[in-house]
Amino acid sequence: MALKDSIEALEQQIYIACSEADYDTVNMLEHQLEVLRDRAEHPLEDDSIILNDVQTPNQK
Repeated sequence: MALKDSIEALEQQIYIACSEADYDTVNMLEHQLEVLRDRAEHPLEDDSIILNDVQTPNQK
């Protein structure tokens, strides 16, 4: 999965967590999203390394 796809998946998971009022999950996902966006701005590392650093939880 590409970095852009991972960011979009996290955004979708944040939307779902918000709609379920699961704010602990929202905070965790927002942190992961921030990490991915920071790395997207500095694409010096391989995408596979980036994707292994941030593990997204399964949707509920």
